[in-house]
Amino acid sequence: MFMPIRIRHRDIVEEKSILIDMYNEQMAHARHHEVLRATVSNIIIVVSAALLGLITYDKQINIDDLAMIIFLIIVGLFGYLITMKHYQHLQRHLQRANGFVEKIEELYPLTEISRIMEEARIKNIKEFPILSKARLNTYWGALHIIIILLGVFLLLKVILS
Repeated sequence: MFMPIRIRHRDIVEEKSILIDMYNEQMAHARHHEVLRATVSNIIIVVSAALLGLITYDKQINIDDLAMIIFLIIVGLFGYLITMKHYQHLQRHLQRANGFVEKIEELYPLTEISRIMEEARIKNIKEFPILSKARLNTYWGALHIIIILLGVFLLLKVILS
């Protein structure tokens, strides 16, 4: 003989509270990775600018600058890799947060969270059709690739001269 399971209103309220707390925690982690990505990129830009200043200080690029040029390439590569790693973590936390939103909507279907989010996404694409095609990490990555390419260009200049 099976006993019916009784779900109390308090249990549902507690579950909603837990889901909202977990959602908020995941979004805080996502924001944290965005801040870290921006901070690391700023440091990479400053270090790269300093290296470029040292490389061009004597108004010539030669074999004496080789170590700094190689270091510039390494700094750019590190910036690219760490940026992509933070993007990966950001996506993980956003996926988790979306899972909690789906569960909240399952418990409270009248909230229509998915519909609201989809309408906002479509409106955003209509307002920014060109920018909507590329993800933000593409721009962050491009910044570091430019530093790498600048280093490679300087390296080739040293090698070919």
